[in-house]
Amino acid sequence: RRVREQMQFWEEAPRGAASGNLRAWAGLAAAAAAELSQDEIIRSWAIWSTAHVLCSASPDGSLPQEMTRGRLALHYQLYALAPLVTSVLLLERQGIAMAEQCDGALQRAVHFALSDLETGAQSEAITGHVQSFFDGSAKLGKHQLAWLEPYLRLTSDPLAEKIAAPHRPLSFSKL
Repeated sequence: RRVREQMQFWEEAPRGAASGNLRAWAGLAAAAAAELSQDEIIRSWAIWSTAHVLCSASPDGSLPQEMTRGRLALHYQLYALAPLVTSVLLLERQGIAMAEQCDGALQRAVHFALSDLETGAQSEAITGHVQSFFDGSAKLGKHQLAWLEPYLRLTSDPLAEKIAAPHRPLSFSKL
C-alpha cells in the first residue's frame, strides 16, 4: 500500500523533487517490494523511477537536482547514489539490466562523485560553493560510501575499489 501511494505521489511531485534523491529512495523501496512480492506494476515503477533519476545525469555525471544544493551538492550526490546503485543491483537480480541505462549514467554519476572526493573542485565549479567536506563544516563518513559495496557487485571498478578499501567495513542503516 505504501509503495502504491509513493507511486502516485512522485508522478505528481514538482519537477525538481521528482528527479532527485527522494525519488531515488522511493524507487529503491519499490525495487525491494517488487522483489519480495513479484508485483510487476511495482517493478515497472521501480525501473521507471530509477531510470528517471539516473537519466537526469549530466554528461560529466553530476546529478542536476543535487547540484542545486550549493555547498552540500557533493554530499547530496553521494546520498542519491546510495538508492540508485542499490536499486540497479536489486533490479539486475530481478533480470532487468539497468547499469548501462542512458549511456552509462550510473558509472558517470559514480565517477563524478568519487573523483570529486579529493578536492570537491567539480562540484564547486558547478555550484560556485566550496563543498562541505572541504570547508571544514562536514567530514566524509563511511555511511556515505556504503553504496560502493553494491556498486562493486555490479562491476569491477578499480577507482571504486581503491576508495572503498580503506573505509571498510562500509554500512548505512538506510540500505
